[in-house]
Amino acid sequence: MLSFRTAELSQQFTVELADKIRAIESQGNQVIKFNVGDINLKTPKSIREAAYRAMNEGETKYSHSRGLPALRKCIAEFYHPRYDSDIDPESQILVSVGAINSFFSTCAALLNNGDEVLCPDPAWATYRGIVAFCGGTPVAYPSPMDASDTKLDYDTLKSLINEKTKMIVLGTPGNPTGYELTPKEIDVAHEIAKDHDLWLVLDDIYANVRYTDSSPPMLQKLGSFSRKLILISGFSKCFAMTGWRLGYSIGPPEFINEALKASQHCITNVSTFSQYGAIDAMKSYPKVCQPIIGELKGRALILVAEMNRHDLPVDMPNAGLYIFPSIARFHTNPLDFANDLLNDYHTAVVPGCVYGKRGIERIRISFGNVTKKEIPAGVEMIAECLSRA
Repeated sequence: MLSFRTAELSQQFTVELADKIRAIESQGNQVIKFNVGDINLKTPKSIREAAYRAMNEGETKYSHSRGLPALRKCIAEFYHPRYDSDIDPESQILVSVGAINSFFSTCAALLNNGDEVLCPDPAWATYRGIVAFCGGTPVAYPSPMDASDTKLDYDTLKSLINEKTKMIVLGTPGNPTGYELTPKEIDVAHEIAKDHDLWLVLDDIYANVRYTDSSPPMLQKLGSFSRKLILISGFSKCFAMTGWRLGYSIGPPEFINEALKASQHCITNVSTFSQYGAIDAMKSYPKVCQPIIGELKGRALILVAEMNRHDLPVDMPNAGLYIFPSIARFHTNPLDFANDLLNDYHTAVVPGCVYGKRGIERIRISFGNVTKKEIPAGVEMIAECLSRA
């Protein structure tokens, strides 16, 4: 054993799955990729040009470890009307190499060995992995998988809290579910965090990938960042910038100062010219995102229609990149099903067990990395493979 920290971690299933897909493709086969939370659209032109211009102008050196002041100012201005609170760009924002890096710095700054963190189930597996890597203990709480599921409530969360509990993680819209917490559910999480003096960490990376005219309920209901509220987000999804690796966290100054230490020792600073692209993204929102959101909404509508046509009922997601249908009635193991679907039908999905115990009878289907033409064929493959079960 080289390190007990990594010995207890497993590789990300989605990364391993991507390697299997490459092996199949290397043999001349095409794979319909419902598996990845990437977006196969170009980053908007003005963003690309802003970064290219900065590079040509010599912005290729070390940068401020907190992030470029101009970018932090843009982020503060972006969130000010949503939270109706002043955010100090000098002391309350830390730019990172993607939201995953922000979450890592958050856990490194907050957790001591044995601290417990309430993590949603089902949810992005990296929450649990990073918490454990930083010495914490992830404790699962039931997060709704769709509109008909049991709602997040105060008593359920309270029953999981003890003297070791340090933090609650909230992600909405959810990965893998596509479910968006209601204002009441968000209030519950905020209230219990305040009542028990816990940190509340909000991951809203999908909040602006929206298919309705409503504002993200999280941003309507929560207020000041002055105490134990932390927001984590980034540019990957809304701006189709997954490969740029740009994220940020917003929180109270004392937290940002500690997270900064972890960030400095890990990344020093974010790529300088990339941040100029992010500045353009913030200044161009929402216009620059509208073609991306329009295309994704079109894919979602086709996917939901095709699933329902094949008697695989799902609801249209309000936001995000995913649907999370149940395949329980087919009495098949989702992990075995996903392997059979890939090997025999060259169609990739992610088994729900990757995201927690509550996802064990479901599969995650992403519409971010497929074309509209591929969706009907992919759903046909899913239905045919299920019919063999």
